[in-house]
Amino acid sequence: MSTPLLERLRAALAREYEVERQLGAGGMGAVFLARDVRLQRHVAIKILRPEFATATAAERFLREARVLASLKHPNVVPVHSAGEADGLFYYVMEYVEGVTLEERLERGPLTDAEVVGLGRDLLEALETAHAHGVIHRDIKPSNVFLVEGQGLLADFGLAKSLDEESPPLTEPGLRLGTPAYMPPEQFGGEATERTDLYAVGMSLYEALTGRRWSIATPSEEVDWSDVPRRLAVVLKKALAWSPDKRWESASEFRVALERAARSPLARRLTWAGAAVVVMALAGLAGFWAIRAGESTAATVSDLAMLPIHVVGPRSETIDSVGLALVVIQKLKLLPDVRVVPTSVSFPWWSRVTEGGGVAPERAAAEELGARYAAGATVIVEEDGVSVQLDVYDATGALRPEGGPFALDRPDLASLSDSIVRRLQTVLLGAELQDIPRLTPDPQALTWYALGERAFERGAWTPALQYYERAVARDSTFIQAWWHLANVHRWLPDRGPYPADFGRLFELYGSSLGPLDSMLLVAQLAPAGPERLRTYRRAHELYAQDDFAAFLLGEELFNRGPLWGESLARAADALDEAVAVRSSWVPAYIHLIWANIRLGRAEEARRVLDAMPPISASLEEGWTYPRELFEHAFVERFDPEEAVARLEMLMAHPVFGSPEWMLPLSRWVGAFDLPHTQVRVGRLVLDRVPVRSLRAGGHTALGLGFVRLGQADSAFAHFDSAAAAFGTPEAQVEALEWRLLPSSLGLPLATVDQRTAARARLEEIVGTAERRAVWALAMDSYARGDTTAGRRLAEQLALLAPADPGDGLERFLQAVDEAARDDYRAALSTSQGLLALQVSTVQLLGGSTPTARLGDPFARSVLHLKRGDWYAAIGDLEAADREWTWYEAVDVEGFPAAEPAQAGEIDWALGTYGRFRRGMAAFERGDFDAACRHLTRVVELWSDADGSHAALLGAARPRAGQACGGLGI
Repeated sequence: MSTPLLERLRAALAREYEVERQLGAGGMGAVFLARDVRLQRHVAIKILRPEFATATAAERFLREARVLASLKHPNVVPVHSAGEADGLFYYVMEYVEGVTLEERLERGPLTDAEVVGLGRDLLEALETAHAHGVIHRDIKPSNVFLVEGQGLLADFGLAKSLDEESPPLTEPGLRLGTPAYMPPEQFGGEATERTDLYAVGMSLYEALTGRRWSIATPSEEVDWSDVPRRLAVVLKKALAWSPDKRWESASEFRVALERAARSPLARRLTWAGAAVVVMALAGLAGFWAIRAGESTAATVSDLAMLPIHVVGPRSETIDSVGLALVVIQKLKLLPDVRVVPTSVSFPWWSRVTEGGGVAPERAAAEELGARYAAGATVIVEEDGVSVQLDVYDATGALRPEGGPFALDRPDLASLSDSIVRRLQTVLLGAELQDIPRLTPDPQALTWYALGERAFERGAWTPALQYYERAVARDSTFIQAWWHLANVHRWLPDRGPYPADFGRLFELYGSSLGPLDSMLLVAQLAPAGPERLRTYRRAHELYAQDDFAAFLLGEELFNRGPLWGESLARAADALDEAVAVRSSWVPAYIHLIWANIRLGRAEEARRVLDAMPPISASLEEGWTYPRELFEHAFVERFDPEEAVARLEMLMAHPVFGSPEWMLPLSRWVGAFDLPHTQVRVGRLVLDRVPVRSLRAGGHTALGLGFVRLGQADSAFAHFDSAAAAFGTPEAQVEALEWRLLPSSLGLPLATVDQRTAARARLEEIVGTAERRAVWALAMDSYARGDTTAGRRLAEQLALLAPADPGDGLERFLQAVDEAARDDYRAALSTSQGLLALQVSTVQLLGGSTPTARLGDPFARSVLHLKRGDWYAAIGDLEAADREWTWYEAVDVEGFPAAEPAQAGEIDWALGTYGRFRRGMAAFERGDFDAACRHLTRVVELWSDADGSHAALLGAARPRAGQACGGLGI
């Protein structure tokens, strides 16, 4: 039935949406079903009812939309847009159908397995919400929806931000939550993350028993008779009266719940019900869970796919490896199916069948850690195809679901569908009506299979070409788009990514399998803890998947140190990737690189010797030659041989060319090899006549000399670079080297040099003025002149940033708080700046962030300052995590003829970062770490200027003591 409000909304949104009907109303909101005119799909539109649309309510409503939009996670139903039309405040979200837990419980309790699965879904949702600083505060069965076997958490209308500077989402005086489902402390107005965990415990108890939990019942009188003991132990801790005695985090609760499950979890929950939009009328954050396994640390896969043999008169029409890869991709789309990667199963098969012995199909499942193993022989005749599919279980028994079958159409799509149809009967116990489809276009599937084969061997250029052909045939082919994106980012000379991948995922991501969804969501998520959590979760659930292990290791390698994750953790993850797949070059490259930087000579040599040949890959788009890593190893561990080896490398017609040598002079800083950086920088100046390109060589020399503690040489080259670049930004950067390191305790410049730099920075106007003012303010605070610092902060606020939200004013606010000895406030204020520190993203295109720190020095200064503030409050371990930042490899492309990027400044200041870590480690009694860091500092500063004498004088004796008197 039409209502005035419905008609008003229809008129207001007519150009974009066809509003069909009202789904429900409650509190201050109403929800409507609509169809997106352009995309031809249903959406749900929530509005703030006009009678409640005060200014405060409107702001709270839009904040609710922002909260939901910020929770980008596999378990979150996306909010597409928000706005105001004809006085109606609204936001648009995905329309999902399901039944509430409250409605489902009218039919009786859930099974143990269903409850564990539901708990996992809700707690994964809360992990993301809490990581974003959002507490739900109203978790109850009516706000939990069950959709296609998944638990979705809804109604963030009462959510509270943990950011104390943000106003609450609810008005003072309103009842916060539903009394029957409110944890004890919430009645007094207190709510923390553990409040949400208590509420989840209440809902799970009710789901198991059919009885509502009551906080009024004394703990000794609670009826646990219907709850298995293993689950009761977990829930009792979640339902402890005191928050301090509950699980510390949603993650800890989730892991405990999963471990408590005695038997494997149900593969899919069997909830069903009438169509209900998945939302609460006061707000929505629908969560779809990626149910990817039976336990947190899965070690058993469902299927090991053995090689498929294609024979017969027309065997050339079917690529055997491509067929196997397509079969595996389709199987991965099935619910909760894990497949041993071909990078594991195929080499195993080659190894055990070497010499022409009896093929050990019957042992394959057990040997490869799978429930089943399958292989096939395909005979391609002129008039059709015959297939013999053999499936063995872990005992070696042949399964009846395989057997021979025939097809009239000898094409990749039909063959893979037929094989998958039989395998799914084995894996799931039933045959699904619809076979998962990667693409409806057979030719697109063929191109994709060829791309997968090239991708498997690390041949990026052919892989890129095949994937491009696949998406040209089928623009909705999300798997091809995703692998195209990954190949594209490993070929930095390809230019901008040709699509907005975030939008592609929004439109077509539902056709991805669980693992691919998790990995893609991680890549699209903002860099930081959320992305790392998603990668870790994927690696936990799919321990045998080499790509999941590699992406985790790669992220830890590139950006983990920016979040306090040491490079050693990246090496551990990459080691696992290499162990799973012994033939994939990218994992070896990163692992060798990490071990060289960590000073692990034996590990680096072992991996370098084991790495497959990569010389041929240069023609296929591979970026890093083996010779570079051989030189890096020698430079790091046998420096006497380094000069001769570098001369050999530079004599190579490719590596010694200006096109390769110039970026090498900059990129080698990422290897912690400043001597090589200086040598190659000098070669650039000797061999490159173009002035603008020589500026890149001067920059490389300046960066290398900073790392070696040779400030005067560094300043001379930074000045030459600034003159050659001829831009105000380059001029400011050269002057910042005189001021900012000194403000951090690294005395590169003399008093006279700093005075001259201040005078020149005060003259800077135009595009670089904001950077100049910020640098002057930082210098003023470091000198104790807070009056000047505050005046400059006010001046900075009047200068519009080139990029929105560059964080420099907030940075000065934190520095001012520290100047008042309020270090905790400084840490809190600067915490939000960490979200602006990343220079690169995993996928290019529309997902590229626009906000970042407004000065390339700001990231290094931020971490060194935050480390100081943690040290000031006595937390040296937190200080060490901040001072780990320089281990990151976070730069855009391959710097060459441009001023230094933030990542390069990180590396240049890395010796000082090591010094701070080593001194703090010595102070807290961690002598292994002190020895490791301070020994390297003494090595790098062995020829430092006199300005470093005091620091070196402090480092040298402590290094000797920490290392046990090794004569350092």
